[in-house]
Amino acid sequence: MTESSFQPSSTPATAERADSSLGTSPAAPSVWAFLRSYLTPAGKQALWNLVWLVAGTVVSQACGLIGVLLLTHALSPEQFGLYTFSMTLYGYLALVAAAGMGPVVIREVTRRPQDLRAITAAYIAVSFGASVLIAAVTWLGVWLAGPSSDERFLLACIVLANLANCVQLLPFLDAHHRQSLLAMVTMVVDIVWLSAMLIGFATGTLTLRLASVLIAVRMIALATGSLAIYRLVIGPIDWRVRWREVSRLLASSWSLLVTQLAGTIPVTSGVLVVRWFHGEAAAGVMGLATLVLQAFLQLTVVAIRIVYPHITGPHGHERNFRIKLWTFFLGYQLGLLCAMTAIVWVLVNWFLPTHFAAVLLVSALLLSAGSAFGIAWLLFRFLIAEGYEKATMVAQFLSLALFIALALPAADAWSCIGVGLVSIGSAVLLIGLLAVMLKQVQTGRKTT
Repeated sequence: MTESSFQPSSTPATAERADSSLGTSPAAPSVWAFLRSYLTPAGKQALWNLVWLVAGTVVSQACGLIGVLLLTHALSPEQFGLYTFSMTLYGYLALVAAAGMGPVVIREVTRRPQDLRAITAAYIAVSFGASVLIAAVTWLGVWLAGPSSDERFLLACIVLANLANCVQLLPFLDAHHRQSLLAMVTMVVDIVWLSAMLIGFATGTLTLRLASVLIAVRMIALATGSLAIYRLVIGPIDWRVRWREVSRLLASSWSLLVTQLAGTIPVTSGVLVVRWFHGEAAAGVMGLATLVLQAFLQLTVVAIRIVYPHITGPHGHERNFRIKLWTFFLGYQLGLLCAMTAIVWVLVNWFLPTHFAAVLLVSALLLSAGSAFGIAWLLFRFLIAEGYEKATMVAQFLSLALFIALALPAADAWSCIGVGLVSIGSAVLLIGLLAVMLKQVQTGRKTT
C-alpha cells in the first residue's frame, strides 16, 4: 500500500520557510504549501490513475454510443428493443452478482493485507455463486416465457458475460492503486469491440446474434485482462475458499447490495414516471437528461474510486487528510458540472431539434441532483470505512421514501422539472442524514 495521496510533502514550518523566500504576501505561502502538499509520489500516482480512469470512461462511453447508433440501423426496431432490454437486465445482474462486496473488499484488503489471498478467493466464490444462481433463475424465466431462438441466444450470452464478470477483480486493483492498468485494458477492449461492430456493419453481418456474441467476448476479454493484471501486480490467486471469510464478506456486503439497488431508483425511474403522466415527447426529454445524469455519475464514481482506498488507510481519520480530500473532490465535482453543462448547451443549441430545448433546464436540475448524490456517495464511503454499512442502508431508504412520496405528484404537476426538483430534495436529505451519522461516529470514536 502506498502513502496517502493527500498527505503533505513537508511540514508547515518547512513550507513557510521555503515560500517566504519568494517575497509573497503572508497568505500566499499557506495557499502554495496547501497546493504543493498534493505533489507527493502517491499524489502523482493518484492523478495518473484519475487521468486514465476519466479517459477510459470517456472512450467506453463513446464506443458504446457509436455501437448503439450502428445497431439502430442494423437491427429491426423489435430486435433493437430486445438488445437494449437485455443490456439493462445485464446491468442489474452484474450489480446483484457483485453482492455489494466492492467497498467492503477494499476496506478489508487495506486493513488486513495479510489475508489478501483468502479475501480474493472468498470474493470470487461469492460472486460466482451469485452469478450461477442468477443464471438458473434467468433460464427458468426463459423456459417459462418461451422466447424465440434469437432471444434465447442473446440471454445465454448475457448469462455468460455475467459469469465472466465475477472474476473481474476491480476492487483488488483499486485497493492497490492500479486503476490505470485496468483502464488501459478496458480502452483497448472497447476499441476492438467497436472495430468488430464497424466491420459487421460495413459487411452487412451485424445481426442480433453477432451483437450478442460480442457482449460475451467483451466481458471475457475484460475478465482475462483483470486476472492478468492481478497476477502481475499482486501475485497468483489462491483458489482455496475459506468459508469463514465468505461469511465475513457477506455479513457486511448484503446491506450494501440493498442500498445500491435502492439507489438506482431515483436515477433511473424518472423516465417512467414522466412517460406515465405526460406521454412520449416528455419522456424523450427526460430520457436525454437522464443519460446526461448517468454519464456525470459515472465520472463521479471515477474520483470516488481513486480516494476510497485512502479513506480506508492509516490517514483516513486525520483532519488534514479530510480537508484536502474534500477540497479535491468538490473541485473535481465543480469542474465536471461546468463541463457537462457546457456540453449539454452545445448539444441543445447546435445539434438537437427544437422540441428538445427543455433538455437544458432539466439536465441542469438533474446535474445538480447528481452533484449532491456524488457528495452523498463519498459520505457513504466514510461510513463504510468505519463499518456502518447498515446505517447507510437506513439513510438510503429514508431518502428513497421522500423521492417516491413526492415524485408522482411533482411529475404530474410539473413534468420533468418536478422530477428534477424532487431528485435534488432527496439527494440533499441523503447528505444530511449521512453527515449526521458520520458526525456521531466520529464523536463516539473520540470519546472512546
